[in-house]
Amino acid sequence: MSMHSLTSALAGARILVTGADGFVGANLVQALTSAGVQVDALVSGTGKLKRLGPFVARGGLGVVPWDLAHDPSALVAGRGYDIVFHLAAVMPGRPEALDPRAITAVNVTATLELAQALAKRNGLLVFASSFSEYSSRPDPISEDALPLPTTLYGWTKAAAVLGLRSLNIPQAWTVARLFGIYGPFEAPNRLLPYVADRLRRGEQALLTDGLQVRDFLFVEDAVEAVLATAVHPQARGRDFNIGTGKGLRVRDVVALAGELLGRPELLRFGAVASVSAAPDYAVADNRRVVTELGWVPRADVREGVERTLSWLAVAGARP
Repeated sequence: MSMHSLTSALAGARILVTGADGFVGANLVQALTSAGVQVDALVSGTGKLKRLGPFVARGGLGVVPWDLAHDPSALVAGRGYDIVFHLAAVMPGRPEALDPRAITAVNVTATLELAQALAKRNGLLVFASSFSEYSSRPDPISEDALPLPTTLYGWTKAAAVLGLRSLNIPQAWTVARLFGIYGPFEAPNRLLPYVADRLRRGEQALLTDGLQVRDFLFVEDAVEAVLATAVHPQARGRDFNIGTGKGLRVRDVVALAGELLGRPELLRFGAVASVSAAPDYAVADNRRVVTELGWVPRADVREGVERTLSWLAVAGARP
């Protein structure tokens, strides 16, 4: 199904997006509101919106302040949501990510409570999980692979999925497990924004050896997959690994960015040691989502990187 068909299928539904001001969340909100679908965006804290400001200004989006660690069931019941796209999470790098109680409250407990609240309304939770559920594997990873997370974040994602399966409410949830997402609205400290910023300034980009293999998926394709899990009834009670099914070395993708920016000589591979606990090899076996939901990624890596760099050039020029 096309993006238009997917968003049209959700017209009239009461929709909440958690983590809406994040990277994938902002792209999902953009896709829905651009199609005229009314959306509520859950945001935590009272600070300035990093990504959603333009969407609020043009209408079609409501902002709902809420702390997911405190009674998310009341939010669903009080506002009558039919679908919750649950993208919020305590991410690696945040102080709470090393606090078992804090990270579990949001990444696990809130997920299960949202699913239970939606089950009472015959609603649906679309839970965005992560390839961090898995350890490094030499072959594409299927949904039947045993979760072996190497970080506390990955453990919470795996625990949430196992919890959903154990609630005996399969009609109330589906899981989109995202691999290697990149594209517009990425944070400045992520790989491509960092490289683009350094090279456009004429400065060296200090990098690891880049030998890690990742499944690089353009964020617009990821959003289509997330929407597909929401609109297809056969997706309920199922989890789907969302990726291209092709592994690429990080250094090859960065080299492509250097070529497109015209400054490949500024790339310094091996200048810093890798401190990430993420798997060295993480590629999705995407056959389930392709065969059961008819989703296929559209953008190859050159198109995706070109579009990302173009967006970054415009975003960097904004006041």
